[in-house]
Order: sequence, then structure tokens, then C-alpha cells
Amino acid sequence: MFKETGDKGELAKGYHNLGGVYYYQAEYSKALEYYLTALKIFEEAGNKKWAGNCCNDIAGVYQIQSDFPKSLEFYLVALKIREEISDKAGIGICYNNIGNVYHSQHEFSKSLEYYQKALKIALEGSEKTYLASSYDNIGNIYFELADYPRALENYTNALTIF
Repeated sequence: MFKETGDKGELAKGYHNLGGVYYYQAEYSKALEYYLTALKIFEEAGNKKWAGNCCNDIAGVYQIQSDFPKSLEFYLVALKIREEISDKAGIGICYNNIGNVYHSQHEFSKSLEYYQKALKIALEGSEKTYLASSYDNIGNIYFELADYPRALENYTNALTIF
């Protein structure tokens, strides 16, 4: 219907939603196909917010497939878009996601750097879930580094908020 009416915004959202369905069914090549189609349409329409969402989701597919360079590439594009539109919450989410990629690669200092950036943004906002997640992620890094007092401090902060 959206193809017939020429409503590219809704058409792109439909492709994006289909990508999400395939993602949750672990059909990652199909998810990428639909996310990339949606991204192209959102970019053509100049819809940066949704283009950032697509880049974030594409990065997530690559991350679950352990293609960390591609994942990082798309998370950084999403971050750039979110900075351009001053989407503070989106920037914080990107920082956490980038931190997750570095964590998966055991690059703990880079991971911690991004998690701390996410924490700073979360402390400025009102969304408690992001704040708790930031503390939890930081706790995970300190746990990996066997800095148990700092891990416990961050886990306790996260638990208190959760």
C-alpha cells in the first residue's frame, strides 16, 4: 500500500520492521537486507533519526554475527547521525553499543571509555534504565579486570536503580 501511495516514510518503516522480525528469528541475512533497504529510503528522504535507528540495528546484526569491524562501522555512523541531530539519549545508546563491541573483543580500556561516556549522558537524563545499564556495563569491565571493589560499586548502583 505504501508503495502505491508513494509514502516513502511509512514504506521505510515497514522495511525496518520486517528487518526486526527477521532479526528476532535469527535470519540475519534477511534482516540486513530489509534494514539496508530501509536505511537507503530514510537517507533519500533525509530522515536522520530513522537512518540512525537503522544504522544501529544493522550494527547489532553484525555484532551478533561477530563481525566486529562492520558492527563498529555502523555504530559509529549511527553515533555521527545522532550527534548531528542532538539526540542525547541516542548518543548514549551508541556509546553503550560501541562499548559492547569493544568488550566483546576484550578491549577493556576502550570499552570502559565508551561506557563512561554513556554514563555521563545517562546521569544528565531522566531515563533510569540507561543509567542502570551504564553502571552494569562498567561493573562488567571492572569484573573482567578483577577490580572487584569497583565492580561491586557499579553493580550496586545498577541494582539500586533497577
